[in-house]
Formats: sequence, C-alpha cells, structure tokens
Amino acid sequence: TTGGRLDVLFNNAGIGTGGAIIDMSFDDLDRVVSINLVGVLNGAKIGYAYLARTQGSCLLNTASASAIYGTSGLPVYSATKFGVRALTEALDGEWYGAGVKVRDLVPSFIDTPLLAAPAGSTNYSIKQVVPNAGLELTGVDAVAQAAWDAVHGDKVHTYVGKTADRMAFAARWLPGRLRKMMRRSLVASAH
Repeated sequence: TTGGRLDVLFNNAGIGTGGAIIDMSFDDLDRVVSINLVGVLNGAKIGYAYLARTQGSCLLNTASASAIYGTSGLPVYSATKFGVRALTEALDGEWYGAGVKVRDLVPSFIDTPLLAAPAGSTNYSIKQVVPNAGLELTGVDAVAQAAWDAVHGDKVHTYVGKTADRMAFAARWLPGRLRKMMRRSLVASAH
C-alpha cells in the first residue's frame, strides 16, 4: 500500500464522439459531456484527498488542442475540453495552498486506437483524415515525455504536437486567420 500517498493522478477521460451539434442526438451530447467533463470533475474531487497528503503532488488533466480554439465539427467535444482547461486553471489556484500542482496536457491528434473512429459522416477514419488535412499524428512517446515535463515543470498548459503548437500560436497572434480556417473546415466537411 501507499499509505494514502499519491504523487500524480493522471486524470484522463474522453471520447471522441463528434459531428455537427445539429446532427448529434441528445443522448450522444449528454454522453460526451458526462465522460469528458463530469468524469474529469469527479476524478479531481475524489483524487484531492490523496493528493493533498503528498506535498508537491500533481493532478494532470487531459484537455485537447480543441480547447485552444473551438473546432468546427466537434463543438461538444471542444466545449468539454475547454471546460477541462478552465478546471485546470481554477484548481491550480485553489489547491496551491495545499501543495498540489494542477496541470494539463493539450495534445493534438495522438496516434491511438481512438482514431479508428469514423470522421464525421464519412467512411474514413480520423486516422486517415488527419494526415490528408495536412496535420500530423503525435506519437505516444512524445505524449509520455510531455506528461513527464508537465508534472515536473511549472507551466499550467503543456501543448503536445505540432498542430497544438501552431494552434496556440495562431489563437494568440492570428485569431482571424484561425477563425477563417475553422469556417473553411466546416464548409469542406459539409460537402
């Protein structure tokens, strides 16, 4: 046993169900919110008692590059991941006095079996569509290194992958261009 000690809680909950909000059923909408946001809230609430017993411990949440700028075709997913990002910032302040760091990973597309899911209403998987759109898949080794760096570093948000880095830059310095890109991606996915 650990004697109640917990150094790191990797609070990773999420499903990639997406599509235009008008095409999603209310059950799918509720399921995405329940898993992606409520699951992370529950993990944080339950984990705090253990993390607070360990000075210098860390809650590491998983957000998404969709939390940098709302992603056309994934509005509910984006909303939940924005919520995770906000929760990370809020708890980092709230738990500071207890000696618990709160951080998040903000990855782009990670090369996992989750990407085998269909991309919207197409017959192609997300794993096939992402490279065709000029975006890269981030390997799990890069994500593992980013998680290590996040837990041991001082940045609240750790961007993972070239797409996440580019989106963070664009959201800060080129927001109009990013907005136009999201509009084009929605128009392209509608055809």
